[in-house]
Amino acid sequence: MIRLKDRPNFNVNYNNIDIVYANDEQECDKIISFYVEKGYQFIVYTPSKFYSNAIDHYSCNPKYLNTHHVIGQEFDKVVLMMDENFKYDINGELSGKEHPNPDYIFSKLFYQNITRVREKLCIVVLNNKDLFSKLLLVKNKTI
Repeated sequence: MIRLKDRPNFNVNYNNIDIVYANDEQECDKIISFYVEKGYQFIVYTPSKFYSNAIDHYSCNPKYLNTHHVIGQEFDKVVLMMDENFKYDINGELSGKEHPNPDYIFSKLFYQNITRVREKLCIVVLNNKDLFSKLLLVKNKTI
């Protein structure tokens, strides 16, 4: 998922990964709430203390942990959100827009978040159809 060209040479089962699309923030909120009620831990991207970004909508909720809160921890089920801050570059590598805090890199925060998962992962893609279609290609092993 990080590098589209780096496919494993063996059969990988992605049945424990859900990839869901949300058209807007309200729909995304409902999907995240649904998964949280099912026992998933929603991990938000660590926000900047000084500059705003779309991720701030989720970082304001005290029941959600951010990337830096979960370092060294693992959870059975994790739900993450990916929005317009993410894209695949021309080489097929996951990249992100510049984070409001220049010390953070969205793709590195994403990697940190997905490595917290033990059993099940849900990725909610918010209003980013290109990213959603590429993630589905990975999940369906057609890329």
